[in-house]
Amino acid sequence: MSIKSNDQISQTISVTQLTKHHCKELIPTSEMLHIFVAIILANDAVKLASIQKRSNLSKNELILEHRHQFQY
Repeated sequence: MSIKSNDQISQTISVTQLTKHHCKELIPTSEMLHIFVAIILANDAVKLASIQKRSNLSKNELILEHRHQFQY
C-alpha cells in the first residue's frame, strides 16, 4: 500500500483491515441513495400539493368574479 502526495491511499482497504471504530462509520452507497431519493420525492410531493391548492383557489376566485358580473 502506498500513499500519494495528497494523503490518499492508492489501494482500497477491506473492512477487516479497518479498526472496529471505522467499520461502524461505513455506510453502504445504496443506503445513502435510498435516503436522498426519499427526501427528493417527499419534497416534490409537498410542492405538488401546494401548487394544486393554489390552482383550486384561483379557479374558485374566477367563478365568483363572473357570477357577480352576470347578476347586474
